[in-house]
Amino acid sequence: LRRAVEQTSPNNPVLRDYVTHVSYLLSTELALHSAKGGEKFLAERRKEGKSEDEIERYRREQSLRAHLMNGLLPVAHIARLLRDWNAPRLRYFDERAYRLFCAGFTLHDWLKLPEVEKWLDEQGLDHSKVNPAKHLLLIEDIFRQWIGRLGLDEFLKPIGGIEDWLHDLIYIACNTQVRWGTMLRLDA
Repeated sequence: LRRAVEQTSPNNPVLRDYVTHVSYLLSTELALHSAKGGEKFLAERRKEGKSEDEIERYRREQSLRAHLMNGLLPVAHIARLLRDWNAPRLRYFDERAYRLFCAGFTLHDWLKLPEVEKWLDEQGLDHSKVNPAKHLLLIEDIFRQWIGRLGLDEFLKPIGGIEDWLHDLIYIACNTQVRWGTMLRLDA
């Protein structure tokens, strides 16, 4: 990955820092965790009455690490191109926004991170019940732990570190889901 970034984006300090501080830890923490949920996910689809033919496509899913990298790198490239082409919506896509985007994207599936389900269960919660407005301290703890475990704390230092941006990252990560999990109104 380092070689690819050096060849394709040699003047990109944000991606260089991401590779330096985050990519190795993504590999060690998430390479063996499935993006969809593995056998548990398949069992849930069976309970819904799906046939083996219908769930077959989920057997060849990617790891959570692959899912994050396969999403982050092309979208970051498109965002940089649009900024360079002076697209109005991306005129504020500076280093700060770029780092927050990368960190927020990395955390967008925070409910699938190892141990998060267990931590929520210990609080009597699950992915459908946890809400930043009601459970902010728990979510802050989860994010702080994973920001450190994934090296995002070092990655965010050039823009002030995690404490300056923790709630922004929670907001970004909680508002990427299409079907469920969006929390645009944090007072709900």
